[in-house]
Amino acid sequence: MGDARPTITPPGPAERRRALAAFAASTAVAAFAGAAGLATGSLDLGREINARLPAHSPVLAGAALAAIVGVPHAVVAARAWRGDGRNLRSATIAGGLLGGWIAGQIVIIRELSPLQACYAGAAVVLVVWARRTYAR
Repeated sequence: MGDARPTITPPGPAERRRALAAFAASTAVAAFAGAAGLATGSLDLGREINARLPAHSPVLAGAALAAIVGVPHAVVAARAWRGDGRNLRSATIAGGLLGGWIAGQIVIIRELSPLQACYAGAAVVLVVWARRTYAR
Protein backbone atom coordinates (compact mmCIF):
# COMPACT_ATOMS: atom_id res chain seq x y z
CA MET A 1 0.00 0.00 0.00
CA GLY A 2 1.10 3.52 -0.75
CA ASP A 3 1.67 6.32 1.63
CA ALA A 4 -1.75 7.76 2.54
CA ARG A 5 -0.39 10.97 4.03
CA PRO A 6 -1.44 14.05 2.14
CA THR A 7 1.26 16.12 0.55
CA ILE A 8 1.35 19.79 1.32
CA THR A 9 2.66 22.12 -1.29
CA PRO A 10 4.30 25.21 0.17
CA PRO A 11 2.74 28.48 -0.94
CA GLY A 12 4.25 30.09 -3.98
CA PRO A 13 5.47 33.69 -4.27
CA ALA A 14 2.07 35.04 -5.34
CA GLU A 15 0.32 33.44 -2.38
CA ARG A 16 2.98 34.73 0.04
CA ARG A 17 2.64 38.25 -1.38
CA ARG A 18 -1.17 38.18 -1.08
CA ALA A 19 -0.92 36.95 2.52
CA LEU A 20 1.62 39.67 3.28
CA ALA A 21 -0.75 42.21 1.72
CA ALA A 22 -3.60 41.02 3.94
CA PHE A 23 -1.39 41.12 7.04
CA ALA A 24 -0.16 44.65 6.33
CA ALA A 25 -3.66 45.80 5.39
CA SER A 26 -5.07 44.54 8.68
CA THR A 27 -2.46 46.55 10.59
CA ALA A 28 -3.20 49.62 8.46
CA VAL A 29 -6.94 49.28 9.08
CA ALA A 30 -6.36 48.92 12.83
CA ALA A 31 -4.13 52.01 12.82
CA PHE A 32 -6.65 54.09 10.86
CA ALA A 33 -9.48 52.90 13.13
CA GLY A 34 -7.45 53.81 16.20
CA ALA A 35 -6.59 57.17 14.69
CA ALA A 36 -10.24 57.87 13.95
CA GLY A 37 -11.20 56.82 17.46
CA LEU A 38 -8.63 59.12 19.00
CA ALA A 39 -9.53 62.04 16.74
CA THR A 40 -13.27 61.75 17.33
CA GLY A 41 -13.04 61.02 21.05
CA SER A 42 -14.75 57.64 20.73
CA LEU A 43 -11.48 56.06 21.90
CA ASP A 44 -10.96 57.75 25.24
CA LEU A 45 -7.56 57.23 26.84
CA GLY A 46 -8.62 58.99 30.01
CA ARG A 47 -7.62 62.32 31.47
CA GLU A 48 -4.33 61.09 32.94
CA ILE A 49 -3.01 59.57 29.71
CA ASN A 50 -4.33 62.44 27.57
CA ALA A 51 -2.31 64.81 29.76
CA ARG A 52 0.85 62.86 28.82
CA LEU A 53 0.24 63.14 25.07
CA PRO A 54 2.14 65.75 23.10
CA ALA A 55 0.12 68.97 23.28
CA HIS A 56 -2.34 66.94 25.43
CA SER A 57 -4.08 66.18 22.15
CA PRO A 58 -5.68 62.86 21.22
CA VAL A 59 -6.39 64.40 17.80
CA LEU A 60 -2.66 64.99 17.24
CA ALA A 61 -1.95 61.45 18.51
CA GLY A 62 -4.51 60.07 16.06
CA ALA A 63 -2.99 61.98 13.15
CA ALA A 64 0.46 60.70 14.13
CA LEU A 65 -0.81 57.12 14.37
CA ALA A 66 -2.33 57.36 10.89
CA ALA A 67 0.81 58.90 9.40
CA ILE A 68 3.43 56.79 11.18
CA VAL A 69 1.70 53.40 11.20
CA GLY A 70 -1.36 53.46 8.94
CA VAL A 71 0.08 54.97 5.78
CA PRO A 72 3.30 52.90 5.66
CA HIS A 73 1.37 49.66 6.23
CA ALA A 74 -1.13 50.62 3.53
CA VAL A 75 1.81 51.16 1.16
CA VAL A 76 3.20 47.72 2.05
CA ALA A 77 -0.21 46.14 1.46
CA ALA A 78 -0.63 47.80 -1.95
CA ARG A 79 2.90 46.95 -3.06
CA ALA A 80 2.61 43.34 -1.87
CA TRP A 81 -0.68 42.94 -3.72
CA ARG A 82 0.91 44.23 -6.93
CA GLY A 83 4.11 42.22 -6.46
CA ASP A 84 6.26 45.37 -6.37
CA GLY A 85 9.90 44.43 -5.80
CA ARG A 86 10.51 47.55 -3.69
CA ASN A 87 8.33 46.10 -0.97
CA LEU A 88 11.14 44.57 1.06
CA ARG A 89 12.40 48.06 1.84
CA SER A 90 8.86 49.36 2.42
CA ALA A 91 8.06 46.52 4.81
CA THR A 92 11.32 47.00 6.69
CA ILE A 93 10.56 50.70 7.10
CA ALA A 94 6.93 50.06 8.12
CA GLY A 95 7.97 47.41 10.64
CA GLY A 96 10.60 49.74 12.08
CA LEU A 97 8.10 52.57 12.34
CA LEU A 98 5.59 50.32 14.08
CA GLY A 99 8.26 49.15 16.54
CA GLY A 100 9.28 52.75 17.12
CA TRP A 101 5.63 53.75 17.59
CA ILE A 102 5.20 51.11 20.28
CA ALA A 103 8.43 52.11 22.04
CA GLY A 104 7.47 55.79 21.88
CA GLN A 105 4.00 55.01 23.15
CA ILE A 106 5.41 53.23 26.19
CA VAL A 107 7.77 56.12 26.92
CA ILE A 108 5.15 58.84 26.42
CA ILE A 109 2.05 57.38 28.04
CA ARG A 110 3.93 55.22 30.57
CA GLU A 111 1.34 52.47 30.36
CA LEU A 112 1.65 48.87 29.20
CA SER A 113 -0.96 46.96 27.24
CA PRO A 114 -1.15 43.49 25.73
CA LEU A 115 -1.86 45.21 22.40
CA GLN A 116 1.59 46.76 22.51
CA ALA A 117 3.15 43.31 22.72
CA CYS A 118 0.93 42.08 19.88
CA TYR A 119 1.89 44.95 17.60
CA ALA A 120 5.57 44.77 18.53
CA GLY A 121 5.36 41.15 17.44
CA ALA A 122 3.52 42.20 14.29
CA ALA A 123 6.38 44.57 13.46
CA VAL A 124 8.88 41.71 13.66
CA VAL A 125 6.61 39.35 11.72
CA LEU A 126 6.16 41.93 8.95
CA VAL A 127 9.90 42.38 8.44
CA VAL A 128 10.69 38.66 8.59
CA TRP A 129 7.80 37.79 6.28
CA ALA A 130 8.87 40.42 3.76
CA ARG A 131 12.47 39.20 3.85
CA ARG A 132 11.35 35.65 3.18
CA THR A 133 9.01 36.77 0.42
CA TYR A 134 11.28 39.21 -1.43
CA ALA A 135 14.89 38.41 -0.52
CA ARG A 136 16.74 36.54 -3.20
